[in-house]
Amino acid sequence: MKPKMLAKVKNSFYLLLLVLFIAPLILHLMLLPVGDEAMFLLQSQWVAQGQLPYRDFFQFVLPGTFYFAWPVLKVFGFSVVAVRLAVFCVQLLALLALIELSKNSEGRNSRGKPYLKQGTRKLFLWFYLVVISLQCLYLSHHSLSGAWAVFIVYFIVRYIRTTSPKWLALSGVFTFITLFTTQSLGVLMLLMGWGFLLWLCGRDEKLTKIEASGWFLMPVILGCMAYGAFLGWSGTLSDFIRDAVLWLVEGNYSRTTTFGYFYYGWTDILKLGFTYEGKEIAAINWPYLPFAIFTFCIGWFPILGLFGASEHLIRLKYKAGRVDSVILLLVLATGVMLLSTASFSTTFHVASNGWFGYLLCAMALQQVWQKLMTAFENKPLYRTVGLIIVPVIVGVFIYASVSRLWILREALADDRHWVPSYGTVEPAFINLKGPASSLVSSVLIESIRETTAPDEPIFVFNASMEFYILADRTPVSRYTIIYPYYTSIAQRHEILSALQKQRPKIVLYDGKDTKMVGTDIRFKQFRNMQKSLPEVHEFLTQNYGVILDHSFYKMYRLKSDLPNQPAVSN
Repeated sequence: MKPKMLAKVKNSFYLLLLVLFIAPLILHLMLLPVGDEAMFLLQSQWVAQGQLPYRDFFQFVLPGTFYFAWPVLKVFGFSVVAVRLAVFCVQLLALLALIELSKNSEGRNSRGKPYLKQGTRKLFLWFYLVVISLQCLYLSHHSLSGAWAVFIVYFIVRYIRTTSPKWLALSGVFTFITLFTTQSLGVLMLLMGWGFLLWLCGRDEKLTKIEASGWFLMPVILGCMAYGAFLGWSGTLSDFIRDAVLWLVEGNYSRTTTFGYFYYGWTDILKLGFTYEGKEIAAINWPYLPFAIFTFCIGWFPILGLFGASEHLIRLKYKAGRVDSVILLLVLATGVMLLSTASFSTTFHVASNGWFGYLLCAMALQQVWQKLMTAFENKPLYRTVGLIIVPVIVGVFIYASVSRLWILREALADDRHWVPSYGTVEPAFINLKGPASSLVSSVLIESIRETTAPDEPIFVFNASMEFYILADRTPVSRYTIIYPYYTSIAQRHEILSALQKQRPKIVLYDGKDTKMVGTDIRFKQFRNMQKSLPEVHEFLTQNYGVILDHSFYKMYRLKSDLPNQPAVSN
């Protein structure tokens, strides 16, 4: 192919990638906030209004996510889009830092040639566009802490190149920020970074082990002391200990994070897109097949990168007699970040912690490709097979992205996908659960707003926090998420006491306790236990009547406010 034609093909491919990135980005900015994101958005707004975590609302993670969103909400108002764009800016900075790190790495293979090449960076950029950006554009402690962890490694690498201790101090700052956002990942990155520096300073570095430890650990120590002093000054230290320490022991949360590694990736690829009736394969679900492969690749590509880089380190040690400190650091960071996802390895958790894993995967794929081309140089058939396999993998990723374009087109064209929002500056969100779900959500929102005044609280359980945002109402208790297999006995009594005292006009039950315990493997061990809050249901039976019963949703209203008519069932 002529150089000009090749340049046009490359430019067209890059343009296609850009389109495949921008369109899903627009879609994700307008999606209905659900789950953890709705909880973090709601609680970040309360922090912006002056409330304090742990005292005014329940939370068991450290408050870095709230204080990240707080200035955005102060400037732009309660805007979900603005917060998501702020998350995107952090991830973009992490992407630039990681690309810059790969440009100047000391990494060399056993023959002295660069291990990190231009093609590696382009391939990693592709991973970011079609994996990380699509999976992690949400306000979440995981999406933020994964990006913060990139800067921990980036500044350690800067120290390796310059031996200036200021880079260790900056790495320590971001270690504290990561810890302040997600405890588990923060502790693991702290131990990994400190251990690596102790090993590094045993070589020919200018700083001693004590000096390097001091520069790295001092920001973490000072940050923890400052936050501890704030907790004591604000009178929330006991609340923090109760929610973020004791609850992890008293409640059942820790028991839900104990199952196997990359479960969803394995099951998706093993099903191969088949749909089953009984034990027989009924049909091949061809539209689902690319998504199964896509999910599998998201989970297992970082593992491929980890093994590839480890093989490089071993080969370099035994053939050249040296250790590549930068690649070793990337391997350790990859292992630690993947370890932090082992308890609940969904595509979101793996992608948000897969920054270094996908970079190493890009390296490994490039090395494998070069070896295949060299080995099959005189074997046209094998070379042709290789040239077919790569476009197939690329095509799967592109298909998964193009499908989002189709979803966006359908959602924009059909107003049944739109859910009205009264709690944010955005007038509505796209609900891709289906037209029926969107219509039900709209009915629920309008019923809440018609029945209650703006200053009257409501009670939503188990985990549909988005209705507080959509209806612009506050919860009746400190709790926005209430699962029977999470809550402790003391929390159940606290919730019941709040209900008895305030008697909200509207109670919304989403049925997720029984639904998720039957479908989510995290809750497998709870399938034989009481799946509801008996105290709460008994109180509802005595004092409330059902006014809407649809699928898993039930809306209750105080019997004293009920008109003399039967409950509506759809």
